[in-house]
Formats: sequence, C-alpha cells, structure tokens
Amino acid sequence: MSYMYFGKVNINSNIFEVYNNPSKIGEILKYLFEAIDQEKRLKVDEKNNIWAKFINIEKDYAKQYISGRIVKIFEDDIETYDAITDNVSPLPNKDLAKSVPFFFDLRNEIVVFTTTNGFRSGKVVDYFNKLINSYSKDIKFEVFLMQNIKEIKEQINKFKKISRVEYILVPPNSNKDDFMDLFPHDYDEITEIGATKIEQSFSTSAKGNGVNIASRLFNRVIKAVSMGYGIIKLSGKNKENAKLDITSEETAPYKEYIPETQKNSITEIKERGKAGIVTLLANRENNNRLIDRKK
Repeated sequence: MSYMYFGKVNINSNIFEVYNNPSKIGEILKYLFEAIDQEKRLKVDEKNNIWAKFINIEKDYAKQYISGRIVKIFEDDIETYDAITDNVSPLPNKDLAKSVPFFFDLRNEIVVFTTTNGFRSGKVVDYFNKLINSYSKDIKFEVFLMQNIKEIKEQINKFKKISRVEYILVPPNSNKDDFMDLFPHDYDEITEIGATKIEQSFSTSAKGNGVNIASRLFNRVIKAVSMGYGIIKLSGKNKENAKLDITSEETAPYKEYIPETQKNSITEIKERGKAGIVTLLANRENNNRLIDRKK
C-alpha cells in the first residue's frame, strides 16, 4: 500500500526572536517561499556521493503553497536484461535518480510527500531539510516526521516495562505560550542558555518498575512528538520479557493512504495533501485535549 507522509518544518535558530516578535515567523517563511527554486543542486551524502534538488516547482503566492518533486541523484552499477539475447548490458551509472512529489503548505509549516523504493520517508525528510537549509546561512530549520499519537500509544502498550526514554525536541514555532505548555519549568533556563534543541534521556534501575508512563513529563513529550517537534526512543522489555526498542519516527509516522496509481502525481499530492493537513490538525487538536486532561 502507498501512503502520504507529513513533515513539520520548525524554525530553529531564530525561534526566540520569533517569540519576542511574532511577525518574524511570517518574514522567515516568506523568505523561504521566495528562495526555494529548482536551480540548486546540493550534495546531501558525501560518503555515497548523493545529491538532491527540487524540480517541477509550482508556487501559489496567494495561499503560500509550493508543490513539485524532490529528486535523489546517485550513482550505481545497474544492468538491463535483454530477453531476446538472454544477456545483460550495463546502463550509465551516473545521474541515476529517484523522485517523489511533495506539497509544502508554508502557513501551516507542513510538507506532505510520498515515498518509493530506495527513497523512504526518513531520507525524504533529511534531504528536504538539507535543501531548505541551504537557502539561508542565517536561518536554521529542523524538519521532523509528524507522528501518530494513537500508534505511539499502541507501541507503548507493547512494553511490560520501559527502562529508558530518549528524546529530541525543538521549541514550537507558534509562540511562547506553546513552549511554556510543553516545558513549563524550563523556559527561562532554556532561553538563558540559548538552546534551540533539547536532547534528554531518563532511565530507571533494572529492578525498578520502569518509567511511569502516566507522568506529566512523559505525556508532554508524547504530545510534543505527535505535533512534529521531535522524536522519542523507548527501550525496555515486552510482555514476553524480550528486549524491545522503539523509535517513534520509524514505528509510528502519521500517514494517510493514497492509491498506488496516484502516488507519483504532483496534482494528487497537492489536493490530497491539503485535505490531509486539515484532518491532521483536527486530530491533533482532539488528541491534545485528551493529553491535557492528564496533566
């Protein structure tokens, strides 16, 4: 089956300026909207000599939408088989490509895309992140796969005991109040130190009862992850006492079904992506209210 995936584009390096001057976010996103083009070709993997670029770019200036394709350009040893001669022949091994369509809603700061063999969701997000960051030396973005809170909870329920929690979070784009909601005790210290990314881990003793998944901190982290502000990794034992490790972006990405025949269509991704974002935001609001009741 084919799916659309959703990535949250977070302004990272200038986030505290945004909190002090909310109009700044509009200026930053307008700059990014104008800057994105299909001229830039960026090396995204030095070791494997992989490049990435945007093609087929279309912009809706009124609605601040961008659609197009993101292309992975690589080298490989590939042959073609000829059934008549029952033999193989080498193909050119340079400038081979994999591409997927995408739809970027800058007002909601969400990018929607599909995947293909050899170009999976993690790499699409990674290359998209590197490309948009290449348009500015002064502004740093962090793109995370948005994750399905229902599936995260299903993964949590596989554990008999969670002994270690690791997470990476970035401050929300929206405003200081949302930051305070997620980090009620840390705002002053985080802003004072100038941190724009939070990486923390917690562990319990082997003989203990494990992490308290009903705790306020744990649920705030789950909320932040589901909103696209980071990722979480859980380690422990499953119901059969076997070792279990789960990373949210790998096991619980937010996704919506798309027919196989339409997954390569920019037009379909644009239209389905717009509807999918509306559904995602509505679901997120409902889930947040449920989490907030547990605080």
